[in-house]
Amino acid sequence: MHAFPISRSLLRVNSVDKDAQRRGRNVILIALGIVLFALVLAILAAVDGQFVAAFGLLLACIVVQGTVIVLTRRGLVTTAALIMTVMALAGTVAAHLLIHTAISLPFQLVLPLLIAGLTLRPLTVGVVYLLGLVAMLVMWLFPAAVPVQIGQEIIITATGLLTITAMIGGLNSNSNQRSLHAAQQARTVAEAATQALQAANQELERRVSERTEALSSSLAAQEQQANDLRAALKAQQQLDAMVAELSLPIIPVSRDTLVVPLVGVLDGTRTAQLLERVLVAVERQHARRVLIDITGVPIVDTQVASALLKVAMAMQLLGARATLVGMRPEVAQTLVNLGVDLRDLSTEATLQQGLER
Repeated sequence: MHAFPISRSLLRVNSVDKDAQRRGRNVILIALGIVLFALVLAILAAVDGQFVAAFGLLLACIVVQGTVIVLTRRGLVTTAALIMTVMALAGTVAAHLLIHTAISLPFQLVLPLLIAGLTLRPLTVGVVYLLGLVAMLVMWLFPAAVPVQIGQEIIITATGLLTITAMIGGLNSNSNQRSLHAAQQARTVAEAATQALQAANQELERRVSERTEALSSSLAAQEQQANDLRAALKAQQQLDAMVAELSLPIIPVSRDTLVVPLVGVLDGTRTAQLLERVLVAVERQHARRVLIDITGVPIVDTQVASALLKVAMAMQLLGARATLVGMRPEVAQTLVNLGVDLRDLSTEATLQQGLER
């Protein structure tokens, strides 16, 4: 349950440099791996009867790698990595010269170079490469405890392998360093952008707050205006209703007779109102006759005549008969010239004649 926090604490490197932190974590992990490897070698040497060499190897490895880990955690990553790689080179050479069961070849010097590529900067990898060449020369010049013939071909091949490994390690270290540097620059830019965004957000919030207050005041004024407009509209509607009532009066003159005096021009709106109001009055009064007085209508054309016919037909459906009164001579002549057929609508010259009939 607590393994992850413990491992994070163990791998913590006291440095603000991201590249140093990366290399430091690699140093600590490799140092722990070397200790485990030394433990395995010590066990094998002890089984072979070399207790002193096994104990000395393990103790030296623990001391060296413990020092490496302590230095790394304090931020001395390059120093710790150099100690580890140099000791790895020295250990390879020592195993070649001292341990009787070991068979060491120059190819094993690749391991320290791989470690250098993961833990050191590109220029320092070159230093480790030169030390590796020196170690390989020592292994070639001095015989091993277990005789192994190291010929010129092996030396050439090992030199080429070390060179390629050093190049790969240097390129890897340089690439990681550049990537971390680019990441740090991107992070700096992102932080600056974040700060600018925060400042812009604060300014925007201030403006929004001011705008909200202004809008609240404006909204209150608009609400008051809306209330005033609603009151005015209600008064206007009442006035319109009164005007409509006065412009289209319906007068009951007897128990079953209604008089509808029309004044002014009959447009589409007034015609619809006339039809609606007359039908309601006919139904409500149970009227049987409706006298439509057009004395006050200045112009009676085809459209007006058609509207009057529609009103008459609608009243017939309710059982009432419409009579058109107040027909002036010029109106009658106009309707005849227009060819308007008013045979379905009874007519009288005056309102009095319509009432007497």
